[in-house]
Amino acid sequence: MKHFQDTETGMLYAFEDDYDPFTANNRNLPTTLIATIKPKPDDSHVWYQESWIKQEDAPSGYIPLISSVPSYNPAWMFHLRPYTAVHRDVSSSLNITIDQINTNSYDGGKLADVVTALPLGNASGIPALVSYDGYIAIPQCEDYPTNADGASKINEILCCLLLGGIHTEVLHSEKLEIGTLIDRRRLFTFTPSPHSYLRSNGAAIQDRLQPLMYPRVLMVDAIKAAYSQGRHVVDAVSNLSPLFLLSGYTAMIYRNNSDALNNLWITVEQLTEYLWNEKYEKNKNTFPARVKKMRYRS
Repeated sequence: MKHFQDTETGMLYAFEDDYDPFTANNRNLPTTLIATIKPKPDDSHVWYQESWIKQEDAPSGYIPLISSVPSYNPAWMFHLRPYTAVHRDVSSSLNITIDQINTNSYDGGKLADVVTALPLGNASGIPALVSYDGYIAIPQCEDYPTNADGASKINEILCCLLLGGIHTEVLHSEKLEIGTLIDRRRLFTFTPSPHSYLRSNGAAIQDRLQPLMYPRVLMVDAIKAAYSQGRHVVDAVSNLSPLFLLSGYTAMIYRNNSDALNNLWITVEQLTEYLWNEKYEKNKNTFPARVKKMRYRS
């Protein structure tokens, strides 16, 4: 892997050794990349005028810099938790060794490879994409133009997977990441995170061992089957809110009992309303008269 730094924002970019960002004509990459890296001393520093300075030395009203390069193939993104490796088949593992982790010589770029797609049923026909390291990406387009739209749709996907038997956790809108699809095969996130550090071989050794050696492994076929099963439930129960179900389940997993009770109570009410309308209201004329009287007395 080779690394470059954007002189406009200080952001690091990692590429395979045979990839030349200066001749690749990739419109998602800034033209201000240089091969000379200025490491960030620590989190108390910010990028200013092509160098790192202390936060307190920044001009009054300083705003963190954002690249001026327009994002092509933009996407809303969020990763599965816990850290997950998604394999196309039993032989598609990257087979990262302990020596590669210790020497930081594993191929981090391949963690971003797209391994499967999930249908969204949207107007544009663009599917959700899933990367090797468990990122789910949906298009940032007219179907999902805002942060709230993106978070809502990804929570719906996560809920489908949960109903299909795969552990997922709720996405809160402030955790939604912005990224892009590069070269039609890799998902890139603009948000610094443990995942992005692993992809760029920028994670500290203590942060590399657990996720790379012992990730949760999911097979593409299992994800597709779970998504299809959950999709059937979500589409059938029109008043079911994926957000409340996911929030309640996540709170229960972390033993936040009050939040679990509040959210799952709403889910129960939604399911009760659905069952009442579907099982009673639509069929009440076929019930015996005594059943109707019992209902009216109650």
